[in-house]
Amino acid sequence: MQAIVLFESRAMGNAQPESDLDLLVVERTPHLDGQAKVASWWRHFEPLKSARLPVDLIVSGSADAARLAGSRWHVISAAARSG
Repeated sequence: MQAIVLFESRAMGNAQPESDLDLLVVERTPHLDGQAKVASWWRHFEPLKSARLPVDLIVSGSADAARLAGSRWHVISAAARSG
């Protein structure tokens, strides 16, 4: 893993009690195929299953995350802006 980014309301300090936890995991591998992305997601989600609040977990390869950070519409761009 290269980075974990907390983003949106909890990162910006304006979360409500019912707000979820938005996390982006960036893997060192530049690109993750579908199977690798699912495996990574489960590996990182498993310890979060007992969290007391809902978790939105996004997983990306490092090159893909860098490319999508500049996108106007992708959720990874929100992580880049507020994380």
